[in-house]
Amino acid sequence: MKKITFSVVGSGRLGTCLARALVRTAFQLESLYSLHRKSAEESRQIIGAGRVRSSLTEAVAQGEIILLTVKDDYLAEVISRLSSLSLDWASKYVFHTSGLYSSTILKELQEKGATTGALHPLQSFPRKDLPPEIFHQIFFVFDGSEKALSLAKQIAESLGGQLITLPPHQRPLYHTACSLASNYLVGLIYASSSLLQEAGLNQRESVALLRPLICQTINNIQEMGIEESLTGPLQRGDLKTMAQQLAALKDFPSVKRSFISLSYLLLEIAEKKRVLSPQKIAHIKHLLEEK
Repeated sequence: MKKITFSVVGSGRLGTCLARALVRTAFQLESLYSLHRKSAEESRQIIGAGRVRSSLTEAVAQGEIILLTVKDDYLAEVISRLSSLSLDWASKYVFHTSGLYSSTILKELQEKGATTGALHPLQSFPRKDLPPEIFHQIFFVFDGSEKALSLAKQIAESLGGQLITLPPHQRPLYHTACSLASNYLVGLIYASSSLLQEAGLNQRESVALLRPLICQTINNIQEMGIEESLTGPLQRGDLKTMAQQLAALKDFPSVKRSFISLSYLLLEIAEKKRVLSPQKIAHIKHLLEEK
């Protein structure tokens, strides 16, 4: 069966991982392009397919699909440059992989005849050389034309993922939620690790200590839901313990601010669970405010 050809603009971690996985399915990589040729050459070595092109024009002339995997801040500029090119856009599918922007940012290319869509793989990509299995059982979040939807579904399913659609105007809220669950989780674990290092452990030891707790918490959420997974002194209404925790953070102001902000979110969960009396909730809020 004839493979579907594609080109990648942007040779960062996501673009490289995505291309590496796609070439092992029904897709064939034609071109790689990056402003930094060295980065594109590195990606070419990892992917094991495709050609590094010297210009954007040369890159997008090849392939039925153009994947824009550039940083969000550069996406509009790249689209503007593409729209100025004299190509048979009616024969092209153009997907960007930004989680923040919807397919409407591709309007200029759509008006020139391209079939367009936003296709965001909901996963973390800390390096370029992750195995294709990184896409297994993840969600690809899509918005765009009906014609693009069919191909987006094929891409997602060929990688072992699942496609879901999202209204374009909800993309910023969606992306923020994903950042909280992934990027800010790293910040939260960093804060916990920092406190443990102050207590005498090194970073490796602190992460090893926290890992089973973190994994079990995720498992609890999956099996029992968010509300039922909340444990600890706040949901018990243990004011003395919370007071001592806040006192322990007196020399860590940034962590203390995060602790207090998150405590208010945990109070919302506790209220939904109805495990605390209104009086106890008021006492906890007073404790947080005076600290």
